[in-house]
Amino acid sequence: MKVELLSGHDAVDSVRSDIVDLRRLSYGEDEWGVTDDCSRHLLAFHRGDLIGYYRVLFWSSVEGKVDLQNISPVISVFRFNQSEFDGYEVLELGRLCVQTNARSNIVPRFLWRYLFEHSARLSKPALALGMITPPVGRECELVHDYEIARSSAPCKRTGHFQPRFSGRHTKDTCSAETGRNQQTDSHPHVRLSTVRAYLRLGARFGPLARWPSFGNRLCLLTSLVSEELNL
Repeated sequence: MKVELLSGHDAVDSVRSDIVDLRRLSYGEDEWGVTDDCSRHLLAFHRGDLIGYYRVLFWSSVEGKVDLQNISPVISVFRFNQSEFDGYEVLELGRLCVQTNARSNIVPRFLWRYLFEHSARLSKPALALGMITPPVGRECELVHDYEIARSSAPCKRTGHFQPRFSGRHTKDTCSAETGRNQQTDSHPHVRLSTVRAYLRLGARFGPLARWPSFGNRLCLLTSLVSEELNL
């Protein structure tokens, strides 16, 4: 597997169309925007085909150039004290995509390993923040996995985060729907649970919230630091 980290402009010149196609496959409608231009793009290739992807927004790289409030999905969804992270180089992860026939822990592990090895050269320790967003129709599975993740790996770093728009799903209201989905899914063993994959790899988890600008989807805050990862 080959992994590359490209700037937004480099991605435009080379594999932008492949990135957008993979994001649409994972999330439905998705367009290239200003956040993409300001971000770097972490790509995993197998035999020349793009099989895995992350968008990585380095907060420090846009300071003095654009208003972070306007391009950061995490800031648009959560209220929090940014000064709490002055001792970190914050990397905002987004749009994780893995090709259907490559869904396992292997691709995220390679992407995280490459990213944190690259970030080791930075002047501050890297802190990755992101939001896990389920496919349409899978929100109750996220709620179910959230209950497991929060009890197993709560995140103290993001304990002060407050959702701007609270999620309406709860464990009780989702239990019946989750059961129905699991019973009717013809291939449950090949479906990647992103939360469970993150949990096995050492991520920590914050609150649930709604993401209005991304179809009002439910999302789960997650954070990563190198010393906690199982790579």
